[in-house]
Amino acid sequence: FIGVGDFSIWEFSGNPVYFCCYDYFAANDPTTIHIVLFSLEEPYEIQLNQVTFWLSFLKSLVPVEEPVAFAGKLKTPLRVVLVATHADIVNLPRPVGGEFGYDKEMSLLKEIRNRFGNDLQISDKLFVLDAGASGSKDMKLLRNHLQEIRSQIISMCPPMTHLCEKIISTLPSWRKMNGPNQLMSLQQFVYDVQEQLNPLASEDDLRHIAQQLHSIGEINIMQSETVQDVVLLDPRWLCSNVLGKILSVENPKALHHYRGRYTIEDIQRLVTDSDVEELIQILDAMDICARDLSSGAMVDIPALIKTDNLHRSWTDEEDEVLIYGGIRIVPVEHLTPFPCGIFHKVQVNLCRWIHQQSTEGHADIRLWVNGSKIMNHGAELLVLLVNHGQGIEVQVRGLETEKIKCCLLLDSVCSNIDNLMATTLPGLLTVKYYLSPQQLREHHEPVMVYQPRDFFRAQSQKETSLTNTMGGYKESFSSILCFGCLDVYSQGSLGMDIHVSDLNLLTRRKLSRLLDPPDPMGK
Repeated sequence: FIGVGDFSIWEFSGNPVYFCCYDYFAANDPTTIHIVLFSLEEPYEIQLNQVTFWLSFLKSLVPVEEPVAFAGKLKTPLRVVLVATHADIVNLPRPVGGEFGYDKEMSLLKEIRNRFGNDLQISDKLFVLDAGASGSKDMKLLRNHLQEIRSQIISMCPPMTHLCEKIISTLPSWRKMNGPNQLMSLQQFVYDVQEQLNPLASEDDLRHIAQQLHSIGEINIMQSETVQDVVLLDPRWLCSNVLGKILSVENPKALHHYRGRYTIEDIQRLVTDSDVEELIQILDAMDICARDLSSGAMVDIPALIKTDNLHRSWTDEEDEVLIYGGIRIVPVEHLTPFPCGIFHKVQVNLCRWIHQQSTEGHADIRLWVNGSKIMNHGAELLVLLVNHGQGIEVQVRGLETEKIKCCLLLDSVCSNIDNLMATTLPGLLTVKYYLSPQQLREHHEPVMVYQPRDFFRAQSQKETSLTNTMGGYKESFSSILCFGCLDVYSQGSLGMDIHVSDLNLLTRRKLSRLLDPPDPMGK
């Protein structure tokens, strides 16, 4: 980076097909500086929405740790620099030798800091520039700012050891030796260093050095529930040669199937010299694909689904004897779409779950853009991305005699989604709204949505039903929450019955943000 110093630069495209892999790389190191770019050619509201989308994504990647700090502030928030581009195209005023002047700079910064000030360390200045003018004053100011942050980060990092420098100089030859497969276990990495460079280096020291190499972008240490301590010797290989080819929308050899379902041979053709079995294991760990264990030779990659012509609802079917229920999962803050790529991962996890179920028979899944349909033991389930990406709906229907089965299916899928959110987006607080079962049964649109506050209000008035203001009738708690199954309803806790100690960490953090700051009027 000319005039600034050494940086490992990772570019995250705005093309949605690549979103499914971003959570793995975007915030897995505390020494990162995140530069969020937006174009001044867009209207102000779109600029604000785009910045909010990316900052919401970054915020969601950072887990909250106990104890919760004052006002819910994070101990090590991510560093963020906002950059507005295309200042020359929109003819912003600029004095000779001076900086571009953007009249909405202060209002945009204020809005963003109000929304994310507790979650992210956002630079005080918005950098407005012509990205093509490398020698401009605006670009020099950005360089100087990055250099300052870099110096701050380096001052807090341990110095690089001679062994670490030696490993960096040896990495190119190791990459060449490994050829098309740049993956190895951390144990193998430790063994190779001890064997070839320093037999006295301890495993703990080498783990620490590996983390340093990870921080400077020389290697990447991959961790997930299924893959532990895998060292990626060359991150460019995975990002460009593997993900770039498999997910590419322009590559003439790219996967062309519209339903996102491929054979092992399809993928092998794109990564001809690589160990495809090992690669699929890594992509599976990243929640990019799901292996169908029943067929063995098929892989689902939801990010590549193009088909959008499957049934999104049950409106055309006779179902008087069926019961309905459902929930909508939404982010609590910022009224923004779910962070990028999460619904593709939901589809991957549903595929994985249904492949496990289907070993017992009677289970099937169909995928399309922004939707999934599951048939399982006589019950049906829809999982849909709704409200322009701001909600994930789970709808279930089944026979009147199968209330418990419907409850279990809804609970299983919601738990699956909750677990995915907790591991992939540990900083994202979500809430569940409940859909009107009667309007689902009547295929009425839009469907009445009951929020947690509606249940609280009814409980405080000693009521056990909610009023559907769209339909002009009441629906019981049990019908809304558990398909009218009183056995299940009697065993649950609702709203005011839940003790604050049972709230999850993100909810308690939100509570501290509301209660800790002093009231401006001194109340």
